[in-house]
Amino acid sequence: MIRYLSAFDGLADSFGIGRSGLTVEALTEAALQRVRRAGFRDSSFEPPLRLLLDCYAREANLNVFGRFAAKWDVARCLTNLLRLDEEEERDPLILDEPINRPVFITGSPRSGTTFLHTLLSQDPSIAMPRCWQTIFPYPAKGEWRDLRRQRVARQLSFFQRLAPEMATLHPLTADSPQE
Repeated sequence: MIRYLSAFDGLADSFGIGRSGLTVEALTEAALQRVRRAGFRDSSFEPPLRLLLDCYAREANLNVFGRFAAKWDVARCLTNLLRLDEEEERDPLILDEPINRPVFITGSPRSGTTFLHTLLSQDPSIAMPRCWQTIFPYPAKGEWRDLRRQRVARQLSFFQRLAPEMATLHPLTADSPQE
């Protein structure tokens, strides 16, 4: 599989495929068009996003799949941000919901933070979003059935076929508590 991806990457590079579109302007405009909105309520995310995209371009050496994945993930986050804006405009009381005693888990990679997070998620008194809820916080408009969990399960299954070693480093399912 890796050999095929490398060959595809080389072919795509020779034709210049996949090198464009990772700009703040292109990604925000696409997200705005996707949800039919004129703008973001708060654009403070733009400088950090510009830095991330610049690091992708200069440091990450992303292949075609990596560029596609980065573009997909940023587009998803921007679309979710717009959807959150929309829901807050629809129901301003959302902003008044208290967050009592939040818990922050920090630590170095491979130090047990995921284990601790998963352990704490077993306590029913602690509200913790699941992976599928962070990827798609609201059902798609017009869907008669909520398929977010199943959609994320399929996406993770596909990703695990592309990178099987990830399952041993960081097991993740649609129902996993999200860090």
